[in-house]
Amino acid sequence: MRLRVVTYLAFVLGIAFALQASPVPAEPNFHGIDVSWYQKRIDWDVTARDKRVSFVFIKATEGGRIQDCNYRYNLENARRQGIKVGSYHFLRPETPVRLQFDNFFSRVRVNEQDLIPVIDIEDVPEMGVLWKPQQAREYLKGFADLVEKHYGCKPMIYTSNKFFVDYLGRAFSDYPLFIARYGPDEPTPQNGANWVLWQFTKTGRVDGIDHAVDLSRFNKGYNLSSIAFPKKRSGSKNKDKVTQKESKKNKTKPAERKEETKAEKAGKTVKASALTARVTDSVRPGKKRKKNGKQAEEKKETPKETKKENKKNQREKVEASKPETQNAAQKESQKVTKKKEKQTQKSDSTAGKKKAASTAKKAQKQKKQQSKSQKKRGKSKKK
Repeated sequence: MRLRVVTYLAFVLGIAFALQASPVPAEPNFHGIDVSWYQKRIDWDVTARDKRVSFVFIKATEGGRIQDCNYRYNLENARRQGIKVGSYHFLRPETPVRLQFDNFFSRVRVNEQDLIPVIDIEDVPEMGVLWKPQQAREYLKGFADLVEKHYGCKPMIYTSNKFFVDYLGRAFSDYPLFIARYGPDEPTPQNGANWVLWQFTKTGRVDGIDHAVDLSRFNKGYNLSSIAFPKKRSGSKNKDKVTQKESKKNKTKPAERKEETKAEKAGKTVKASALTARVTDSVRPGKKRKKNGKQAEEKKETPKETKKENKKNQREKVEASKPETQNAAQKESQKVTKKKEKQTQKSDSTAGKKKAASTAKKAQKQKKQQSKSQKKRGKSKKK
């Protein structure tokens, strides 16, 4: 009995030791990954050590308002480690295309992209995302046209193998395709379309990432250069041509240039002579000049003083030209005129009073004289 127990324990311990010693099975061959907020904080220093991670597509936006909280962190740190980076938008059916693109365009900068943009379109019932075939085609085409216009390249379309066959088909067969089909079977999008990237699992494991991650690989004949972001946008050449034409029009002929340079030189010499004359006058303050046969001492005028006076005159002119100063001047003039009118009215009233007083005095004097003369006449009659 004891022998059986001992042998059984030895057998169990041997199995446990063998399991610990055996290495963890490695992930199959892949070329890149795609990440979002779901993977949380990624240690890109560790992830970059895996040479199979040659690229990463990072979620930037979703719908019209949602922006991935880890987008900036993932973008900057992945590029710092030399990993090629691209950005993707999750398209939703309930938000207008223009609002969704504005959200994407506000987040994704042209000069920070190594790979072409990706549009993620798929049914996700648990998120309430369910497309109708016609709506899916219209929204996807509208968003793709805006991407091509503003970023200068066709976007890559990410979807499942079934969704592409049932909803998209030939209308998008000329776009680069990023097909999700989990399992050993490669994508078969049909309708003449050919896939560039195949996302073959969503439960991959990569060092530096604590959560499961999507793994993808290239189709035969494709590599990083097949999905590289264009260095020069298509519209930049046309803009350069326009600017070149405008610069040619603005250029003058050699003869005209010579005449212009002569005139400029003459103007410069005149200005220089005027400045020297001012300086010499300011240096000799005691010198006298004859003006119309009379001698007058020159005042000391330095260039600084003349500049100050000119500035003051300019300020006064500017202030005088302002409507506020004009209104103030008008008000002051009105006040002065009113004061003058009051003064004239007062003077007129005082003059009138004086005249009336004088006339009254004269009348009183006349009455007195008349009364005296009457009294004299009465006395003479009595006698």
